[in-house]
Amino acid sequence: MNVRGSEIVDPVIIDPRMMDALERYMALNIDDVSCLIAKFLSLYLMNSPYLEPYEVDNFILRNGKFLAVW
Repeated sequence: MNVRGSEIVDPVIIDPRMMDALERYMALNIDDVSCLIAKFLSLYLMNSPYLEPYEVDNFILRNGKFLAVW
């Protein structure tokens, strides 16, 4: 976790516009696209040597609506 002044900055950041786009693609219910998105998120969250478990938890909490669709 990075701290700038009195602000805590969470290092797990995916641009909200990208998350919105991924959510729209998931809403299309195309299996191939959904599988690609699931693989991307799995690689990003589970296989990164730089992410701590609490960072993954924070990402999941912030993006729960999108992940619920998955």
